[in-house]
Amino acid sequence: MAFLQWRRFNFFEKEIFSESNDQLIELAKSCQITCSSSGQGYLILGDSLGLISFVTRQHSISSFTAYKIAVTHCASIKTTSTTGSSKVSIKSNFYLITIGTDNEDLIPILKIWTVNEGFILAVKTQSSNVEQSTSETGSNSSSVNPLAQCIRTLKLCCHNSTISQLSALRVHSMVTALDVLGDSMLAIGFNDGHCLLIKGELIRDRDRNLRIKLLEVSQNDSVTNVAFATNLRTINKPSKSLRGSSSGENIVRQFVTLFVSTRKEICSYNLTTTGRDKDHLEEKFLLDAFGSEIGASCLKCDPKKLESIQFIVGRKDAIYFYNTDGRGPCLAYEGQKLFLTWFRNYLVVITLNDNSNLPKLSKKNQKMDEQESTTPNKGTPSLSNPNPNLITIYDIEQKFIAFSCPIPAVSQLISEWSELYAITTDGRVIIFKECDIQTKLEILFKKNQFSLAIDLARTQIYSQDVLADMFKQYGDHLYQNGDYDGAINQYCQTLGYLEPSYVIRKFLDLQRIHNLTSYLQEIHKRDLATEDHTTLLINCYVKLKDESKLNEFLRSSDLVFDVEIAIRVLRQAGYYDNAILLARKHRKYDSYFSILLEDKADSRTVLDSFTEMIHEGEDNYPVVGRYLRKFGRMLMADEPDKSTELLKQLCLFYMKKLSAQQQMAEKEKTKDSDSRSLDLLTDLIVDIDGQQAEIEQNRPEKYLHIFLNHHSKMIEFLEYISDKWKKLQNSDSVAKVPIEISNTLLEMYMHSYKNEIQEDGLAENRNKIMAFLQDPDSNFDIKKAMILCQMSNFIPGVLFLYEKSRMYKQILTHFIQRKDSDGVMQTCRKFADKECPQLWVDSLQYFAEIYNQEQKANITTVLEKIEQHQLLPPLMVIEIISKPGKVTLGVCREYLMQWIKTQQAEIDENDRLIDEYRDECERTRKHIDDIQNKPKVFQATKCAACSHVLELPSVHFMCNHSFHLTCFESYITDNDQECPSCLQENRKILNEISMFDNVKNVNDLFQKELLECRGDPFDVIARYCSQGLFNPLTVVTDDGVIQSNI
Repeated sequence: MAFLQWRRFNFFEKEIFSESNDQLIELAKSCQITCSSSGQGYLILGDSLGLISFVTRQHSISSFTAYKIAVTHCASIKTTSTTGSSKVSIKSNFYLITIGTDNEDLIPILKIWTVNEGFILAVKTQSSNVEQSTSETGSNSSSVNPLAQCIRTLKLCCHNSTISQLSALRVHSMVTALDVLGDSMLAIGFNDGHCLLIKGELIRDRDRNLRIKLLEVSQNDSVTNVAFATNLRTINKPSKSLRGSSSGENIVRQFVTLFVSTRKEICSYNLTTTGRDKDHLEEKFLLDAFGSEIGASCLKCDPKKLESIQFIVGRKDAIYFYNTDGRGPCLAYEGQKLFLTWFRNYLVVITLNDNSNLPKLSKKNQKMDEQESTTPNKGTPSLSNPNPNLITIYDIEQKFIAFSCPIPAVSQLISEWSELYAITTDGRVIIFKECDIQTKLEILFKKNQFSLAIDLARTQIYSQDVLADMFKQYGDHLYQNGDYDGAINQYCQTLGYLEPSYVIRKFLDLQRIHNLTSYLQEIHKRDLATEDHTTLLINCYVKLKDESKLNEFLRSSDLVFDVEIAIRVLRQAGYYDNAILLARKHRKYDSYFSILLEDKADSRTVLDSFTEMIHEGEDNYPVVGRYLRKFGRMLMADEPDKSTELLKQLCLFYMKKLSAQQQMAEKEKTKDSDSRSLDLLTDLIVDIDGQQAEIEQNRPEKYLHIFLNHHSKMIEFLEYISDKWKKLQNSDSVAKVPIEISNTLLEMYMHSYKNEIQEDGLAENRNKIMAFLQDPDSNFDIKKAMILCQMSNFIPGVLFLYEKSRMYKQILTHFIQRKDSDGVMQTCRKFADKECPQLWVDSLQYFAEIYNQEQKANITTVLEKIEQHQLLPPLMVIEIISKPGKVTLGVCREYLMQWIKTQQAEIDENDRLIDEYRDECERTRKHIDDIQNKPKVFQATKCAACSHVLELPSVHFMCNHSFHLTCFESYITDNDQECPSCLQENRKILNEISMFDNVKNVNDLFQKELLECRGDPFDVIARYCSQGLFNPLTVVTDDGVIQSNI
């Protein structure tokens, strides 16, 4: 691409200094500026008088004499280190390298100076400040230059030099190029085709320690430029492991390349050694067979050293770019190139001003050039062309011309302080200042160069909201010109800053659905979409009938949007399959199952999805359970068989999980309760608590509502759960079947029994119900079961539950109400004798009411049982029998005769006992009287305790027991007045007396025995009377002696 096709702008301001009172102008007019450099905030100028001048930004000048004849080249060493020697007393801030001549033999001399920056700042801006050294520079004179001190001198073309490389140069060889790389490398080009390369610490090393090498670039051509280039490269550093296998690691190193140009060729030298490239060190690599003139080449500067090296060469036909591998791109531009330099991110080119090739300038530049042409130049002869040169500033990266205008003939081109200085041959100084970014943007906006303005703004630190405003203006411009595709691309860049409704309204009005769709897609990509945006995008797809794009939008994993909103919109638009696909992909099961059931009525797919989820892993069981509880009734209505099987599988899983949990808890409880076990038990309890909540939510009773109106399936489900639970109970000690399950199953049985018509089915259901009720593992509510059986008129169940609840009287009442005499007798025989004898009394009343000749045997049996258990006195029996008036006295004749015989036998026995007790009382009174009134002879010969012959001392009791004193003392506890042999029996009698004397205890015992008495209560009363219930209170002391009666 030619430069002439690039866009042109005025991004620089040109300022010409020609006033006589400016020190820089005076210096430029007083002598010829032969070389220039910059650095550390100064312009460094060398002139034909041998002076080196430091120019500040205010154009104040400090100078010193470097050579007696002239200075030809200079370069500053850009380093912040400070180095001195024992012979240098000033503090150096930076260093300067110069080449010039001191004698008329014109032998070039290299000098290195240490510069005192503090002295430059202290010097006043007056013409008297120009200081010239009277002594020979570089000599070891005692005089000291306050501005700069020479620390090294090296003659470059001297045959008697001790350095052989310098002796090899031709006589009268002239220096044509100079470049320095920090304080470590120096390259000097000569007009005889040689290039002198000096390596080492240029400031500190002695001459003999410097590594000097003379490179023969060309045999007859003059070197026109030398340039050091550095860049960072990533290389693989090989390393050997212990086993001998090689491995590598990537390291980043700085590479140095020296570009050398002559009039006929361009070449490069590798100055960095890296392993295998060591053999090619300082070897010439030809880049091109065409060269350049002096000043017509430069190196592209990259302070970060991230871009590839580019050596730029200007020839008459074009500008060429070279890297270490060879020639790169070129830009066609006709004209003789005088100067090439790199300024910031621009390429500055000065060419001869050929009016035929000069592009049309703006009116502002034309007017400025006319003024410059009429300005008188003192001391300079008038020229036919006042502006023989043309300066053009290119932005290579953005491909535009930042500035271009004709200027007077240039002798030096320098840059410092972000400004470009051009010193002309007629003593004028032209300064080019880059416009600020805001001015550039205003220029670009006026020319509708929005794309370039945005790229330019991106290179600056501009906030995103400012860039968004630029994109908006660019989009509006394209929109007004009808470029809707381009406009929507720019509007997409404003997302997050510009309100999307601004763009949406524009494209809704024009019905630009395609562009609007692109914009909405970008909104979703950036996760900025709202419900309205998602709705609108899907509606756009629907309106375009582009199902492929719609499916792509839904299937894309890169898009981020509110899935719930998208599903709702698709559902409302009738795209059920797409909504199902989206819900399934993002696991939005609420929407997924709801659409399948409510919109598509596809229960089979839902059940298949549940089955698939269960097979995927245990983590899906809670999800399946949750949605079965929610949609189970709908599934049961369409697919009862599959739904029931799925519920069985789900509930069985949680039943087993509960069993395993309980087993683990039991095992942990049986372990030793050390600290570690306690910690493990604590963690286990926490884990069990989490699982317990899940199990509770999925208990079988939580799913019973699903079987509403599906009684057969409910019975099937409940029977399955009950059976599995019982098996787990027998094997794993799981808790009993939940009472809700059993109650519901019994209820379903009763419902089926009540509605069954066929006899076979009725018998089958009756057997099933009875088996359920009689099963000891069935865990049901007896009261509720009793109510269900009664409501369903299921008599066997009612009678069984009465029996199980020990409600025998209700069983008898049931048979009495139905006048079932056999049932009454069976009930009495089964329960009356052992559990409830009172049933015989009730049955007596029943038979008395329905008495006939057929019931005579039954009533006789009842009377026998009443007599046997002594349930009623004869008078009450006669009253019960005679009350209905159906039973004759002859029926109970045998009962009465037997009762009279029994009573007579008891009277006779009582008379016998009275006589016996009377005789015993008389004997006891006589014995007491003998003890109290007659002497007692103790005739015992043996001790009652040890059975040995009785010896004195001894103890004798009135009960005829005698003891050795020692034996008696061994038996003494708390009472030494009682016989040890009779003590136990006497104590027992006294306790009984004491018990009856305690009125409260007697009353309690009396009431208790009366309530628990199954025979005649009068026997209990008579017994208490005989034991002195109504006798006066007797007081017994602690030693068991009766003291008094109260």
